[in-house]
This record gives sequence, structure tokens and C-alpha cells, in this order.
Amino acid sequence: MTRTPENHGQRHGARALAEFARALFVRAGMRDDIARDVADVLVEGDLLGHTTHGLALAAPYLGELEKGSMTKAGEPTVVAKLPATQTWDGGRLPGPWLTLRALDAAMAMASTQGTGTVVIRRSHHIACLEAYLKRATDRGMMALVYSSDPVAASVAPFGAVSPVFTPNPLAAGIPTSGDPILIDVSASYTTNSLTTRLHKAGGRLPHAWVQDARGTPTDDPGVLFEEPKGTLLPLGGLEAGHKGYALALMIEAMTAALAGFGRADPKEGWGATVFGQALDPRAFGGLDAFLRQMDWLVGACHDATPRRGRRARAPARRARHEAPSRAARARRPAAPDDPAFARALGREVRREFGVRSCIRASRSVGGQRRNIGPPPGGARFADEGLRPDPTRPDPDRLQDDPRNAREVPPRLDRLESGLGEQRPHRVGLVVAVLDHQPAAGREPRGRAGDDSAKRG
Repeated sequence: MTRTPENHGQRHGARALAEFARALFVRAGMRDDIARDVADVLVEGDLLGHTTHGLALAAPYLGELEKGSMTKAGEPTVVAKLPATQTWDGGRLPGPWLTLRALDAAMAMASTQGTGTVVIRRSHHIACLEAYLKRATDRGMMALVYSSDPVAASVAPFGAVSPVFTPNPLAAGIPTSGDPILIDVSASYTTNSLTTRLHKAGGRLPHAWVQDARGTPTDDPGVLFEEPKGTLLPLGGLEAGHKGYALALMIEAMTAALAGFGRADPKEGWGATVFGQALDPRAFGGLDAFLRQMDWLVGACHDATPRRGRRARAPARRARHEAPSRAARARRPAAPDDPAFARALGREVRREFGVRSCIRASRSVGGQRRNIGPPPGGARFADEGLRPDPTRPDPDRLQDDPRNAREVPPRLDRLESGLGEQRPHRVGLVVAVLDHQPAAGREPRGRAGDDSAKRG
């Protein structure tokens, strides 16, 4: 898709966005090194195109910190340990930090044992699985990451309509002589995050990836939110859903069963059980032989006769080189932005830090940048692509601006990676000024090291 210059919008460095997210988490009481890893993983998810599992998670993570459902500091407990395996109790620490530590431990074991595996019980949510993989492939190792949430159930077994599983994502990183192969899929057709986003925006799925309570497939995510509730279809749908069902069962065994904590236990809240494994080709047929085989496969897939003019690519090449069309496709009515994202983040930040109403939006109108409502006080957040809602005079809502009355297509913002590579990204959160003023009569809460910020 050809994009006009005015659709490119303002660019924001990925490192700056990661630092912004880190600062938010630290002010909410999260230990600094944990906050840095969590922020890096979220931004990396956005850069990879997984916008439901990137910075969009900042607001719910802040909410979990406020409720005390996400642990702010500490270390995992080692439950069991052998030369090539470990089992951890994550103590509900932030999932991205735990998963990075687990993968580091798995690679350390793999360097001496050929393979290393860490399973984690009682982790919090781990965000985008693909964001972890290059940590291993850059060292010439394979990485496998699986996850399930023992609290949630939204996917029905094949042939049923009652939910039992979560989407149960699985990811694999495979080194090659060029770009690594990065695989991130799930055992269901779609995810809870995407269906929730579409439902809030009144959108529909690209295909019939869910079913209503009677087992009728549909592209309407609303069936998941009405009584009796529908379910996500397993990968393969009504025709071949036994394949997704089998994957879901396998991932449950590799995560909850191996960790010894899952659906058979009392529920603790939003979280994850995690399987992380590293394999070192040097301990098997040798790294050179491994790369020779994988390079041949990547080349054969690339040279395969295209269907309808589209050339096959390895998954990493799709993520790196087709990101513009992926982001553009996500802008279609079938997958609109989540209009609640910036408002939710604004609510969490204002509640946590005592900030006055802090949402500001801007839009390109006739090639000119127009702001929607000036920010009060000293705090502001810019949110790209939201329309003003004059029917809801709530401080969490955007203020109306008569200069911006006509409909304008949403803009595509761009992020710059740390290497200067520009990648398209539909950004909800883009700018923050943290030298804010407290709301009247309130002091900011949640500063780093402030134990009084702990709640519930």
C-alpha cells in the first residue's frame, strides 16, 4: 500500500518510548531493573507488529501494580534444579522480566548441557513471546517459549462450545546465516486482546474465528461478551480444529503440568505459566551444519513458485520487511484502533501519580497538525488517532475542537529502532512529560522505593 507523506506523521524513537514506559513503572513502585526489561519487551512487541501486546499493555500493567496483583520487586524461588532443568515459582513478578531471566538461565545450561529448560509457575503476564527470541538466536541457539494462563478460559476444545483453554501461544526462534526465523502463533485462531479491541471499537474479525454459544462460527467478536458467551475457535476451526486442540493440550502439559501449577489449582488472578527452552546446535550436529540446513530451507521457501504473485518468506522476514503493509492492514475497519487505550493509560497514570486530566490528541488536517484540547497543568500525553467525543464531558475523554470537526483518516506513526531503522507502528501512546503537577490536594504516589504505594 502506498502511503502519502502526511500519513507518516511524527516519528518517536523506540528507546525514548521504552524509557518513558520504564519511568511509569518505576514511579508505580516497580524495581528499576525489572521496569527496564518490561518496557523493552513491550516496545519490542510493538516494533514486531504485535500492537495488542506492546505498549497497549502499559495501562493494565499499571492497574495490576496498583491493585497489588503484580509484584513490584523480588526474585523467583527455585523449586527444583538439575543440570539441564529448573522449575521456578515466579511469585507473580512481572512476566517479561521473569521470562528474560529464565531464557538466560536456559541458555547458560544449554552452553554446557546442550539444552536447558526453565518452567515458571505463578508468573504474571509475559506480553509478546516473539520479543524474547532474538536473545537466543543472536547467540546461535534455538529458543522455545510457550505460555498459558491458568485463570482464564476462552477457547473451546474441538467439537465443544464450553471454554477450557486460553489461546496458549507458542514461539520459536531459529538462527540462520541471515535473519533468524521467528515464529509466534497460538493454538487458537485469534486472541483475547484482539477480540476485546475489536468489540470495544465495534469492529469485526477478518474471518469467522469465533463461535457463539450454539457453535455457529462468526466474525463478530461481540458473541464473546454476551450471555451465554461464545468462545474462540481452536486453530483450524470447525474443519480442522483438532490440530489447534492438540497444540493447546501440549502447551498445557509443557507449562502448567511441568510447573506443577495450573487449572486444577485455586485462581490467583491474571498471570501465566511459562515454558522456556534453549537448544545449542553445537551440542548436536554442529552449528555450521545447522545453519547450512536452515539456510537451504529459507532459500527454497523464498524461491518457491508464488501463488497469486505473493512470494513466500520466512516468518522473521515477514515481520521485518512486511511491517508497513501489516500496519496498514490493521488500520482497515476490520481492525480499528482501541479507542480506550489512551484513556485507560491516562486513568492509571492520574490515579497512580495524582495527575490532572492528562490526555491530549493531535491529528493531521489538510496537512496541518491540529491539537484537540490543550493539556491542563504541567502534564500531557499525546495520543495519535483518537477522535474527540463531545458527548462524554469526562476528564478522561478528549475535548472537542471545532477546527477538527470533519472526519480524517487515522495516521500511521513511525517508530525508530535503536539502530535508526524506521518501522511503521500504530501508536496509541507517544509522548509524556513526567514533570507533572499533582492534582489539587494530592501528592504523587508510587515513587520508586516508596513502600506506602503498595496496596492490597
